[in-house]
Amino acid sequence: MSTRELNAKSKGKMTEKSNHKKKKLLLKPFCWYCDREFVDERTLQFHQRAVHFRCQSRSCHKTFASVSALKTHMLQTHKTTIKYISRAMRSRANPDINPFISGMACVSIADLKERAARVAAQHPGRHVIVPKPMIQMADAVTDDVNKANPSTLARAVPNQLYGGLSLVEVVQLDKA
Repeated sequence: MSTRELNAKSKGKMTEKSNHKKKKLLLKPFCWYCDREFVDERTLQFHQRAVHFRCQSRSCHKTFASVSALKTHMLQTHKTTIKYISRAMRSRANPDINPFISGMACVSIADLKERAARVAAQHPGRHVIVPKPMIQMADAVTDDVNKANPSTLARAVPNQLYGGLSLVEVVQLDKA
């Protein structure tokens, strides 16, 4: 039977059947620099190369896979440094914040959590699910956090709400 059913008490009017289950919403790949959402990772990478990772010299039209590659090119070829990422949000325009982001790779867990919270706020009543590949790509960042600060431990936390694996949390270790 369809989601609509004829209710005899409503004198022949069609009424919606209420569905109390919360619908799930899959977090799509997004550009860390401009916060634009994409259908897949490949389209995101094309966007980043064309918009954010383009050589800033007027005579050069090269594009690069990451900010670190762009910085190296600018320094070696044009003997200058880049001061900002083109067309990026003001808070993320600094090329030294995270120069290794390419697509969704190296986007931190904190940024994934922030994005999931914004999507959840835009779609109330729906569970936002972060796909496992996004979490696995972000694990590279948490490994760097663990190496940089041995007093913390970043780890994946099992959570049934997010399809078996939740976002990574950072736990402060006791100094005993």
